[in-house]
Amino acid sequence: MKKIVTVALLLYAVWMPGQAVAQLAACSIEASINNQDSTMTTDPNGTNVRSGPGTDFKVTKTLHDSKGLRFTIDGSQGSWVRIHGYNSASESGRGDSSLIGWVYAPSLFLRMGSEGDNPDAVIYSLFLLPNSKSRKLANGKYNEVVALLGCKGRWAKVSNGSASGWLSPGTQCSDLWGGCDR
Repeated sequence: MKKIVTVALLLYAVWMPGQAVAQLAACSIEASINNQDSTMTTDPNGTNVRSGPGTDFKVTKTLHDSKGLRFTIDGSQGSWVRIHGYNSASESGRGDSSLIGWVYAPSLFLRMGSEGDNPDAVIYSLFLLPNSKSRKLANGKYNEVVALLGCKGRWAKVSNGSASGWLSPGTQCSDLWGGCDR
């Protein structure tokens, strides 16, 4: 049986180049792109949505919005996240909740904090694992913007430039334009 599985995986890799063999991690988070702030956008020509997790996959749609986009994410594989819909930041939530595709995770961002918080207070921690009992790796400050690296469950794997780790569900804010209340 072990040989059959090994042969099947080899055939899959040969016949399906560009197909990632990594397993899909199910998740349920949101992340955004703010096209009005160069620190929170990655491509002024639009955001490519692909048919699979990698640049070898076809671009199925390129999204443009002068203010930005917020994505609903339901899976992660390698450096890619699977989106299940998006909303426009500039057109009162216009979007397409039926659009399913893949977006390069580090091109999406989250913001930490909520309106009214003490800007000097530490309000979130990056954890080694997606579990609040795991070791804390770093702390973040109010309104700090972090790049998305992946997700698992309701946890987001992020980077603030100097550290990367897992962000708990209660400390994620996908609203890059307004406030997020916890």
